[in-house]
Amino acid sequence: MANTTQGITRREFLVRSTVIAGSGFLSIGLPGLIASRSAEAAGATPAFTPAIWFTITPDGMTTMHILKTEMGQHVGTALAQVIADELEVRWEDVRLDTPLESVENFAIYGLAYTVNSGSVTTEFDRIARAGAAGRIVLVEAGAKLLGAKVADCRAESSRVIDKASGRSVAYGEILQKVKIDRKFSYPSDF
Repeated sequence: MANTTQGITRREFLVRSTVIAGSGFLSIGLPGLIASRSAEAAGATPAFTPAIWFTITPDGMTTMHILKTEMGQHVGTALAQVIADELEVRWEDVRLDTPLESVENFAIYGLAYTVNSGSVTTEFDRIARAGAAGRIVLVEAGAKLLGAKVADCRAESSRVIDKASGRSVAYGEILQKVKIDRKFSYPSDF
């Protein structure tokens, strides 16, 4: 009895997988790329990007740049939560971005890959430190705007709060009034 059922070849599987993955990648990354270029063209206020893992804009939104490949395990959400917790950003102020593969992005972000679901364990330390560094810089800028001592201020829910006076300023408001140029790189600054 001859087997008439024919499966797909390894080559066909790889080609189909690449097409499907590429389609998904473009549907996630392309809208963000178009929106960011539109904002640049409109002359938007500069954003605060202290490290490659996130950007805060004057509208108060924090874009988490997910530099690992999403393969259904929601690594983007996990990595974004680590940064958001350290940065003291409200989750509703967070959006995710997957930088497109390009020569320019490779020079900035490096290779985006995922191995054995180890993205959170391999990235946790450095992205947590990046979030903490961003929070410290925002608290310093917020304290200055509030006319308060840095030691009296803390970050909470996307705001810098002066414990002594009870006054506060949102991250977006800080960026509307102060241009922050401070950048951090791993491991030299952490």
